[in-house]
Amino acid sequence: MVGHITGAIGARGLSDWRHERVILVAEALFGGFYVTVTRSLFIVMLSYNDFTLSEISIVVFFSAVTGAFLSYVLYNRPNLISGRMKPKLLGVHFAERIFWMSLPFMIWDWRLTSLAYAAAVCVSVVVGTLINSVIMSIPNEGRTKYIFSRRSAVSSASALLAGFFMSAVLAIFPSIDGYFIAYLSAGFTGLTSTALLIFLNVPEVQVPEKPRPKLDIEAETTTTFLFLSIMFTGGGLIGIAWIPYLKYLGAPSYLAGLLSFFGSLGGILGSYLLTTYGRHRVAVLLNTAITFLIPFIAMPQFHPVLSFLMSASFVGANLMALSIYSSYVKELGASRASVMISAATLIGTAMASIAGMLLRSPLLLLILAGAFKAVAALLVIIAIPETTLLSKPMALGYARLIRSISIFSYTLMMETSRQAIVLLIRIVAMAVIVMLMYLIYKLAFLLC
Repeated sequence: MVGHITGAIGARGLSDWRHERVILVAEALFGGFYVTVTRSLFIVMLSYNDFTLSEISIVVFFSAVTGAFLSYVLYNRPNLISGRMKPKLLGVHFAERIFWMSLPFMIWDWRLTSLAYAAAVCVSVVVGTLINSVIMSIPNEGRTKYIFSRRSAVSSASALLAGFFMSAVLAIFPSIDGYFIAYLSAGFTGLTSTALLIFLNVPEVQVPEKPRPKLDIEAETTTTFLFLSIMFTGGGLIGIAWIPYLKYLGAPSYLAGLLSFFGSLGGILGSYLLTTYGRHRVAVLLNTAITFLIPFIAMPQFHPVLSFLMSASFVGANLMALSIYSSYVKELGASRASVMISAATLIGTAMASIAGMLLRSPLLLLILAGAFKAVAALLVIIAIPETTLLSKPMALGYARLIRSISIFSYTLMMETSRQAIVLLIRIVAMAVIVMLMYLIYKLAFLLC
């Protein structure tokens, strides 16, 4: 598959590379504004419409599980998004904007909201997979890293504008009308990025049979997937708990806006500075340390600085995973490499949602986030060859061990689940038989 892509893109030369670079970065600029508004306001909009915490958690969890299942399907059947990629990219890119624009019209019932939000998330999974596939298929790892870093930077910059826009709209229209205006405006801005993709050169991709990467590559990609899933779990927990914790500390309401503002600034800086594997390792360690600091800094005015450092370092962690998967496109295929990134994000969201439903204390959730990120940092140090502090053979040995444990755990979990389901069916069947026998004896007694 990659041979078809690289040959098609490489033949177009340097001028076409610059053309594609401009389009992909511009798409992220307009798309970043749309994504920031529609994603940031969703939970706030549900809270404003009197959704309970349990209902919100169910909505988020259902969407994450649905999206993760779709990622599993796409990983095993990449032909669904291969072939003539451009019509598919334009179609789902347009549909995604429509789905997210429609969410304010679906919030009158939490069940309908769950279905609509899950559909929007699933379409977003496909869009992200296709966009990343196009970028990863560029036959030059340096150019791939360049596009990912620049897209991250302009997305953070547009997030700043989106923050000002959301604050202004909700200040002028404090009722539900403000959310309608914000979503529709963001949606039409997002459609601008869809229009830009019309001019993007996307080659036709033919997918061969599922490749069998070498054991070391499978071990490293599995370890990277675990790392990214754990990092996003920690990030999701911070997203759930940080604002409630600041409220507990008595922070003023405007501080939440400052967290977002400084976080966007950090995202811009991190995209430019954290571009090598050595810096990626430092970014993960710094992100972990900051996460542990959050619950122990009782002065809210210092938290925007933490948000700045947190966002900058998290960008570095994300770029590390993108760089690793980009380097194994030939072995995995661009579609499968992209799907693994989307799946890790959704698994992290689902795990954070479960923890949010079980643990109601913001302090406990923040401490748990630090624990998750400490595990992720340990993987970076000992089990990922590009960032390890050990020798590469030793890191690959740990990666193979982690892969074996993961496969064993997955097999054990599936077998245990299967046996539990069989046992449940037998118990239900036995209960039905007992009830039928009771009814028969009761009926016979009445007839006699």
